[in-house]
Amino acid sequence: MSAVRTFKTSAAVSLGALALGALAVTPSTAAAQPETQPASVSSQATTPAGDHHHHHFALGKVVSRIGVNVRSEPNTHSEILDVIPSGAIVKLKCKVIGENVDGNNRWYKLAHKHHRHHHHHHGWVSARWVKNLDHVPWCHFR
Repeated sequence: MSAVRTFKTSAAVSLGALALGALAVTPSTAAAQPETQPASVSSQATTPAGDHHHHHFALGKVVSRIGVNVRSEPNTHSEILDVIPSGAIVKLKCKVIGENVDGNNRWYKLAHKHHRHHHHHHGWVSARWVKNLDHVPWCHFR
């Protein structure tokens, strides 16, 4: 094998290893970085200038053809408080592990603050029927 060919092969292998190394670092680096969001979608409710408490929420879209039940607890045996129609955009405060619904055991707690153009509900919805459009944090309470 010629010296040029050996150099090209060695360079290609080195570049491939470097690229794989960069991919291996990317997930941990990405996890350390805050998520960026499109300017048209806000994940923070606005608060008056004097109010120092920020109310964070993620947006979700109801993907069930017939809508989704809003429950008092994260299970299908609890009281139905409301029904949100298909296609509606809702505010999600956080998520928990609850009853398994059609292969998905995550439930979203709906945010309490009213936001223009979004439905305002209280309670829990199954993640099986609501697609999160933003990152939804884990709940630290119930």
